[in-house]
Amino acid sequence: MASMIDTSDVAASAVLGTVPMRRRTLLIIGDDEDCVSRNLLHAMALEFPGLRVSISSELEAAYQRFDPQLALILVDVALREDLREHAPAILRSQPGASLALFFSDERAVVDWPDVLGTPFVRSVLPMNLRLDVWLAAMRLILIGGDYLPFALLGAFASRAAGGAVLERSAPPPAPMLGPRPGFRDLTLREQQILELVARGRQNKLIAAALDLSEHTVKIHLHNIIRKLGVHNRTEAARLYLDGLAARPAARGGEGARPEPPLMP
Repeated sequence: MASMIDTSDVAASAVLGTVPMRRRTLLIIGDDEDCVSRNLLHAMALEFPGLRVSISSELEAAYQRFDPQLALILVDVALREDLREHAPAILRSQPGASLALFFSDERAVVDWPDVLGTPFVRSVLPMNLRLDVWLAAMRLILIGGDYLPFALLGAFASRAAGGAVLERSAPPPAPMLGPRPGFRDLTLREQQILELVARGRQNKLIAAALDLSEHTVKIHLHNIIRKLGVHNRTEAARLYLDGLAARPAARGGEGARPEPPLMP
């Protein structure tokens, strides 16, 4: 269920360039309705009167009918894999809308080239920009422009050239050699998180170990559970341990059950 925030009654200038802004809707899809601060919502109300903001935790919200017309769908970068599946149908149902990604913590992103290659997405908007810069970037996107932060492009170029990876160094995960195909679909970060889940770590401890936010850990766990086709983290951990048991042990003979590797 999406919540609606109508900014049309705010008395302020509504000029994008030299063209008054018509009434439109911005849909923000994140982990929960707190993905955007109240201060930022108030700033948008002052900057863009007539812009109605709808916030949802489900991509399916983008299929709804919106009045005024949906102009932009801003999606949490952690949901980009689900967005790949939904994007064509969403844009068919919302022909006047464009797609952009937002993120609060760049360290939560495993693969920037993958993010930049997300189909139909033309802009990536950090949420930690200075307020006036953020509003200017949003204004650009709303009038049809594209926005990519220079720091993101620099990190992409560095990685493409074989330079340092954007993320802080993290220990490699245990090999996923179990028979279940879903293991092969897990990203490096998802494998690391699943290893810690299998060791009984709670989200707060996982976040601290990998220098992530708890919000980001929750998003990764959602993706892990979906990819493995299980119902919860306990089932995912059991599959992980079964996968370790299925591979030949390096020591102790064939079929010995190895202990999950320890992370520093």
